[in-house]
Parts: sequence; structure tokens; C-alpha cells
Amino acid sequence: MRRLVFRLERPHHEGGRQSWVGLADVWLTLRPLRGRLALRSGVAEQVATHEARLRWRDDVKAGMRFRRRSQVLEIHTVEDVGQRHRRLSCLCEERRPVETGLAPPEADNNTGTPDDD
Repeated sequence: MRRLVFRLERPHHEGGRQSWVGLADVWLTLRPLRGRLALRSGVAEQVATHEARLRWRDDVKAGMRFRRRSQVLEIHTVEDVGQRHRRLSCLCEERRPVETGLAPPEADNNTGTPDDD
């Protein structure tokens, strides 16, 4: 596993709109855990769950995110590994649109048999 630099961001709400505010650049080690296809608002997307490990910080909370270019990791849980304030382990979710031609099985209505006339 290699370490990558991500931007730690927190949500900012103003005037009924949500934006993201950058807090710091952090080094992460990512470990992919699982992936699946899902439908969200009728659009197929890839959903990947990762464990992100980084040095301990007291400002990393669930609901924040890590961003690197177009890759966005939503932070769902934050754990102080060993309760020693040395390392954090974050369970994160990454969502990406499915490339053209792919769809989750529940969205595929084609049975693979020719129509009977």
C-alpha cells in the first residue's frame, strides 16, 4: 500500500447550501475493503468502501471527507487505533458513476432470450 496526499475537508452550510472547506493536507494509506454497484436516484454508480489510515488528529470527524483530485472519500467512522492518539482508522465510502454499458443486475431488464413473434 502506498501513501497518498489527500485534502481533509469539512462541510460548510450557508444560506441553505452546502460547500466544503479545506482544513489540511494529510497523508493517507488506503486499503480497499469491498465494492458494489448501486442505483442512486435512478443512476448506476460504483460504491467502494476503504479503510483510510493516517496520523492521529483531533479534528477528523464522521461527516467530513478526504479529497484528491476527483476522488472523494466520505468519512463514516473514525477510530483512534489502540486509544493511544497515534493513528486514526477511518471507514470511508467512495462513489463514482458507472461507465457506459454497465448497470447493476437489478436494473437490467434484458432476459437474454429473443422475442417470440
